[in-house]
Amino acid sequence: MICVVDNVGNGFDLYKMDSGLFVRTLPTKAPIRTYPRGVAFADNTQAVIGGSDHGQVYIFDRRSGKVLERLKHSRTGGVETLAVSPNVMAVPSKDLDFC
Repeated sequence: MICVVDNVGNGFDLYKMDSGLFVRTLPTKAPIRTYPRGVAFADNTQAVIGGSDHGQVYIFDRRSGKVLERLKHSRTGGVETLAVSPNVMAVPSKDLDFC
């Protein structure tokens, strides 16, 4: 088993749960401000999805660490929370007008 943790610096860290050993860092752009960012597994733990303080959502391949996609979510804010289900990813936004 594996777990992912926001390292509040340069990305997200993967660890082996059985031994606690560090596996790799999934790097993001350098933070403007350091605060916890949402991170979760997707696609049967094959992908890692994480937020940022600069409006991007990162999608990584868990095994290689390669960035598969960067989604521009917000022009002015960060992505602090997100939720993932088998077929849907949800990210709240202050930039969207729901009226």
